[in-house]
Amino acid sequence: MGILLTLLPPVCAALACLPATAALQLPLTRLNFVAPAKSGLPVDSVQLFGQRGVFQLVNGSAIHGRPEAAYCLRLGVGTPRQNITAKLDTGSSDFVTAGAKTPGLDRWFDAKSSSSLVWQHQLVRTPYTTGFWEGHLATDVVSLPGPVPGPVRAAFSVAERSSGYFQAAAGAWQASVGLAFERLSNARTAAGGGNFADTLARQLGDAMSTGSPPVPFCLQLCGGDAGLGSFIRIGRANRTDMLYASVRWDWYYEVVIADIKVGQSSLGMDCKEYNMDKAILHSGVGDIRLPARVHARVAQQVGAQQPELGNRFFNGLGLLCSSDGSLEATKRLLDAFPSVTFSLVTPDNQTVDLELSPTQYLRPVVLGGSPAGNGSCFRFGIQSTSDGAILGATFLSGFLVEFDRAGRRIGFASSSCPEANSSSRVLGPRPYVAIDGPQDCAFFRADVAASTSVLRPAAVAMATVCAMCIL
Repeated sequence: MGILLTLLPPVCAALACLPATAALQLPLTRLNFVAPAKSGLPVDSVQLFGQRGVFQLVNGSAIHGRPEAAYCLRLGVGTPRQNITAKLDTGSSDFVTAGAKTPGLDRWFDAKSSSSLVWQHQLVRTPYTTGFWEGHLATDVVSLPGPVPGPVRAAFSVAERSSGYFQAAAGAWQASVGLAFERLSNARTAAGGGNFADTLARQLGDAMSTGSPPVPFCLQLCGGDAGLGSFIRIGRANRTDMLYASVRWDWYYEVVIADIKVGQSSLGMDCKEYNMDKAILHSGVGDIRLPARVHARVAQQVGAQQPELGNRFFNGLGLLCSSDGSLEATKRLLDAFPSVTFSLVTPDNQTVDLELSPTQYLRPVVLGGSPAGNGSCFRFGIQSTSDGAILGATFLSGFLVEFDRAGRRIGFASSSCPEANSSSRVLGPRPYVAIDGPQDCAFFRADVAASTSVLRPAAVAMATVCAMCIL
């Protein structure tokens, strides 16, 4: 028999996406951890802002992995209710929960203990870039956080086997709620399967004015301790200042990046390189990840304004710390870095500019016993990848983001997060000038269906919690 999961006390309440309405809005909690780095190299150096010297961390203080964060829903599943923590993931489309003890995982959903569970007699196996999960489809009652109607009956996979996917240890997540297009879902043939937002709309739509599937939803992902102010809203944002980018294919939320600027200077690259082999919005990944050549150019242009910084910082293996913990010292550090702007193609073939402030792409890291003493430390939140451009939670956290699947568009507006990201801006629309028309920057694949059949979501599997955490 599995160990029943325990619901942690709510850490935050969601801020309103808009003035009070009947739409369904659920609070999210941010969990911080360290995922294993593919290279196996630890974050083992610290540099003080304005100084060239690099301090090496002793082995016990080094961060053996990549600082990450997951934005999670607190859910109750089954009868009697078992409380689980589910990561919110726009890079996949399945609702899956750990259903058995596996190496490194000692908490899971015990399907045998639920009298309301109904098996669907369908095997599901999903491989990821690292790790996998395998199990069977089922339906069961799911209770939502907060004063909302329910519960609902939802389809999800109970993973009897998994490796390197679920986040282990106390306070971590044991389930994942996918919110991408149904094309990526393994549960879409089951009654009530597919996108969880649509499940809620089908069963709660009349009570909560969510509309009919496929329903839009909006995310506000906040930094700070526990992600205070983060939420998911089922329904539109209804913001008059919202600007929209096109969704190119209905699988991941794939967009077209027309340009990337550091400060006011374009990287000056062939824009197809920005989108090779895809460019997607992915809340399940913490960093912004760019193709290797694009990442190198971003690091070069940011580094030109901070010549004392070395490759270890820009490759995510070193931290930059202020000399002390004062707000003035931290402000001086952040003010020394330029903005980074992503221009995305809009439905009417213009561009919208998403300007990221240093507060957004320099990720705070709490590191006990560092040479910085009580100084604030930061990690470069733009990293290299071979999986195409992935605009992760670091990118999304500066904005209120609306995912409109029916309209194949994604909207951006300023967020109401408590932390100061006031210099992150949504600008436009602007003229889009391309050599061969509006799709000149897009990467063309011969067969999208063949690409989706492999089902290797860009989310890197999460594991090994460390004592260090990002705020």
